[in-house]
Amino acid sequence: MSNSSVGLPTDVWLPADKYIEPQMSNQFTIGYYKTFEDTKYDFFTELYYKKLNKIIDYKDNADLFLNPQIETQILTGKGESFGAEFLIEKKVGKLTGWISYTISKTFNQINGINNNEPYPVKYDKKHNISTALSYNLSASWVISSTFKYTSGGYITIPEGTFNYYGASFNYYTKKNGFQLPAYHRLDVAVYYRNKKNDHRKWQTEWIFGINNIYGRKNLFTLFIKQDVADLNASKAYKMYLYGMIPFLTFNFSF
Repeated sequence: MSNSSVGLPTDVWLPADKYIEPQMSNQFTIGYYKTFEDTKYDFFTELYYKKLNKIIDYKDNADLFLNPQIETQILTGKGESFGAEFLIEKKVGKLTGWISYTISKTFNQINGINNNEPYPVKYDKKHNISTALSYNLSASWVISSTFKYTSGGYITIPEGTFNYYGASFNYYTKKNGFQLPAYHRLDVAVYYRNKKNDHRKWQTEWIFGINNIYGRKNLFTLFIKQDVADLNASKAYKMYLYGMIPFLTFNFSF
């Protein structure tokens, strides 16, 4: 089996034409918003449901290499997406910021793909958590942090190989049957600001921070290789772009 690589989730993006009808959707939402303690805190929540029609995807075993007629490898079907979003924000005081959480599910069902069974889309990420916090140490010094967590998306990968008359062939998971590892990272920064006054007509700002402070190895590309100890098996190896990155920024305004 030759080595192969599987990129991060991508989607089928093709313009509507005489072969591909425009995609359509109907979305229903209901939300609630409230302010607490004299506008110190805001709370927001929303539930949503989306019905997708005439969505497109590549059929199983699509022939895409140097194919000038990609539309022949496309099938059309339907999908659904639903979930809930929550956000709470603190807007005044030394400590300010917000925290949001989304739980969602998105899947397609297209006849001719995945044995006509529903399957998760590549960007289906069940949990999504984001935070941004800022603390004023003094009039000039501020410390801030952001945190991001998302569940891994879904892809189709080789599960292994089999031999047929001396040749090796891959066999695969179900459509988008493998979930990628979760993505998460924490960024921290310290700000120092000199403000404008009667003697100073311009303002300076120094920012020192560290992105991905705990060095999370978030997936960029997944490589599938044949197991040298077992020719009928495959192993997956992930590649990441960067770990912990310190930075220093200087800004000024006048």
